[in-house]
Amino acid sequence: MGRGGKLKGFSIGLVLNQDGDWQQRPGWKYEIGWCGQNASYAISLLRDYQKTGSKESFEKGIATLDTWSRCGLSNGLFVTNYDHILSGDSNGSIDACNLGTAAVNFFEAYDVAKECGVERPEYERIAFAICDFVVSDQQENGCYAKGWLPNGESIYREGTIGCFLVPAMIEAYRRSGDKKYLDSGLKAYNHYLAELKEKGFTTAGALDTWCIDKESSISLLRSAIRLHRLTSSPEFVEDAVAISYYLSTWLWHYDEVYPEDDDFSVYGYHTFGATSVSVQHNHLDPYALYWVPEWMELSELTGDSQWKEKALAIWRCGNQLVSDGTLSVNGHVRPAGSQNEAYFECSWGFSSGDKGHRINNWLVAWPGAFRLETIRRLEGENALD
Repeated sequence: MGRGGKLKGFSIGLVLNQDGDWQQRPGWKYEIGWCGQNASYAISLLRDYQKTGSKESFEKGIATLDTWSRCGLSNGLFVTNYDHILSGDSNGSIDACNLGTAAVNFFEAYDVAKECGVERPEYERIAFAICDFVVSDQQENGCYAKGWLPNGESIYREGTIGCFLVPAMIEAYRRSGDKKYLDSGLKAYNHYLAELKEKGFTTAGALDTWCIDKESSISLLRSAIRLHRLTSSPEFVEDAVAISYYLSTWLWHYDEVYPEDDDFSVYGYHTFGATSVSVQHNHLDPYALYWVPEWMELSELTGDSQWKEKALAIWRCGNQLVSDGTLSVNGHVRPAGSQNEAYFECSWGFSSGDKGHRINNWLVAWPGAFRLETIRRLEGENALD
């Protein structure tokens, strides 16, 4: 609960009800990271307060972070889905994607709140506690885990998703100077990177499908860039390039051509710069917005313009069909700022795969959060002009 005693947070997204009206998804709707991105939204609101002086942005940002700051457990783990608390589920699983996102964001939230004139030492404590737990739970080969029960028991370890915790470890070392975090992060990074090099793919980052995917390798890229910042070692740039070529295999490097009466033609959706999700969910989405800053930085580090060109293509693609409050898709006017998740580029979909319904009606939270996060990470560089 927030300091005012009430839940303050962001819904995971909107769906259509039986009457054809938009409503918050009725179940599983409060998530710290992944699709819900509560912490990222809160930090962006605090940044908005810094830029504009908006008291509303400040109050919503702090209230959201205060709500989630009550989710830390005594063993260092963190309840990443608030639905577990609301339902009283004391055995709800905690996944590495959300957990790593929580740690990284609470480190940042501590800094931004302080810049806004508010001391929230509990934010940083949460992030360090997560890192301490993961260090103690790490396997000898460097593997963290994909998920845990609240009592600290690992319920599954396979998959590259554990790498979502490596950037948090690097940040914990940067702040504390305690080498245990760097040693742990490097050991995990080397484990997950070796798997990519040996197998040629990464897995299990898309939490609703445990298979070969793109999301699981994003934190490998982010870790390589951060390790280079920390050490200036060229090997991490080489790693980042190798990881980026893998990520590029998920990127659409061209615009597909569709009939005039097709959804993509009617609404002007372009596939260039989009990424497919996984071998199971092979629709397109704008998730690659999450690594645009890394590719901008990689382009500078290598002098290779392809990474900047790809980053800008992703950025432009990810800004398609964001509603201004009047956008109507398939007969439903979308609320301002909303954007759907999935674009079905082929005859495959969650429903019939009908060519007239290639654009789904799941207005999920994460695309907006990633756009705002990209802007705040690249602010001042005019990188996205």
